[in-house]
Amino acid sequence: MKGVRAAVKKAADGLGEWKPPLGVSEPQFFKKVAADFAKGKPAQGMLTQLKTGIKSKAPEQAREAQIMFDAINQYRSDLILRIQLEFSAAPARAYYDFQTLVKYFPAEKKRLQAIDAKIKANKEIGALGKIFEKILLWSREDYVCKNKGEVNKNVLELKKYKKMLEVLANSENAQLQGEAMLFQTQIDTLIDLMPTKVPQK
Repeated sequence: MKGVRAAVKKAADGLGEWKPPLGVSEPQFFKKVAADFAKGKPAQGMLTQLKTGIKSKAPEQAREAQIMFDAINQYRSDLILRIQLEFSAAPARAYYDFQTLVKYFPAEKKRLQAIDAKIKANKEIGALGKIFEKILLWSREDYVCKNKGEVNKNVLELKKYKKMLEVLANSENAQLQGEAMLFQTQIDTLIDLMPTKVPQK
């Protein structure tokens, strides 16, 4: 593990300003691509636009297009590999990453059709995966409720999830059981935290 950590650090240091998933933190020329990515639009249109940008006679523009084009393709490859590795150990996480993959790269659904079939065949995976989606969304530092009414609605939803997790924590699937128990703690934390996620005056 020490060797692996050293290799990862060396690789990360060599990336310079590289920021996944788009390769750059703030595009100078392809702001629409970044906006479309943030909205969760399919990546094919973005990749087509960037492919054209790579041929630009302006060096900086061509460089940015190449970085972003490579980064989006790398993001796809990473998701595919992660889903394959995660499914047996953390199926709820695999469910979440699979939804992300299909959202940005719909054609890749065929490549992972075996995993897709297993997810659909086990309703517990879908239920736990949807709870995990909400945990990730509501745990974000930039997530803010519109008003106190939304806070109350989210807290009620979290309490409903808590009851569902009590059932899933007794699942015959050991991996699902472990994830459910982990999420129980995160749900408790979110119930306490949600009232603070309101617009600041």
